[in-house]
Amino acid sequence: MTTTLKNPYIGPRTFQREEGHLFFGREREARDLLALVVSERLVLFYAQSGAGKSSIINTRLIPELETRDYEVLPVGRVGGDLPEGIKVDNIYVFNLLRNIVQHETPPETLAGLSLPDFLNNLNLDENGYYYDNSPMDDTEEDIRPIDRRALIIDQFEELFSMHPTEWKKRENFFQQLSQAIKDDPYLWVVLVMREDYIATLDPYVYLLPGGLRVRYYMQRLGREAALKAVKTPVESSRPYAPGVAEKLVEDLCSIKVQKPDGSLDQQPGQYVEPVQLQVICFNLWENLSEGAQITENDIQTVGDVNTSLGNYYAGRVKAVADEKNVKERKRTETMEKKSEIEENMWKIKLKNEKNDEAKYGKNQKNKHE
Repeated sequence: MTTTLKNPYIGPRTFQREEGHLFFGREREARDLLALVVSERLVLFYAQSGAGKSSIINTRLIPELETRDYEVLPVGRVGGDLPEGIKVDNIYVFNLLRNIVQHETPPETLAGLSLPDFLNNLNLDENGYYYDNSPMDDTEEDIRPIDRRALIIDQFEELFSMHPTEWKKRENFFQQLSQAIKDDPYLWVVLVMREDYIATLDPYVYLLPGGLRVRYYMQRLGREAALKAVKTPVESSRPYAPGVAEKLVEDLCSIKVQKPDGSLDQQPGQYVEPVQLQVICFNLWENLSEGAQITENDIQTVGDVNTSLGNYYAGRVKAVADEKNVKERKRTETMEKKSEIEENMWKIKLKNEKNDEAKYGKNQKNKHE
């Protein structure tokens, strides 16, 4: 890399809170989600896989809630494996508690706890959150001011995708969550979930306050938003030359359509996959030539979307292989799968486009009816 500036793109991972100054393109969604969360105590936030749900939670929702005097608990998840030799009442509840508590806590302490009991006895000190059910004297009861407390459960689809043999515990999880909300009038809950698991909630929504009717769906990343995500992080360091970022987004939007003869034809699409955007822009920055702007020559150097993605993952495979001292033959076998991976990514993108078109058609039909 010829530039000494730190890469402003993060690659194929979730944005962390401290990277909020690099996260762009979701300003409207962040405002809408925040407005809904502060006005409703239970919200379901869902979108397609890879749309950036966790990133908007980390960089926008949590900081904004805290500026409004919410106490935001560590983001929890219900997925995870049990420690060896531990038996628990509810594996989903146990995993959630283990995610929230920040002190060194024996698993046995959490194994039999209910969610309402845990939240009622959750305390905070300079080392983070810890569970303490020891009796408080009268003076201790007034130490902690009463603030609204936000519990955010990310990747909530894990309730249905993990531990299928524990399916009977799902109903109990919803019952405990509902009881926790009833017990604490200052508790706000946000469930973050992949769109393709939404239907699995139907048998359980009656257990939750309001039937989980308050929901926010985040659309996929459109062209204008993608352009903002590409251009804004580098505006003050090394901006794009006129028209270059637009060409890059156009390439990112393109989809492959199967023709009647079975061949594939590349055509303009409507949306951009955020992960692909970050991977390609990360790779672009790492391979910039010297200069004051990002030019079309820089884009051509890293190749089109397909080539750039393939090269990025090839580089990552090589780096891991070198670190682990993997033999050349095994590395070659891995690289032979590169084209297959690329093609699968295009198929996923095409499938998402078709799903969006079907959903739009259904919505239009419902409007006319």
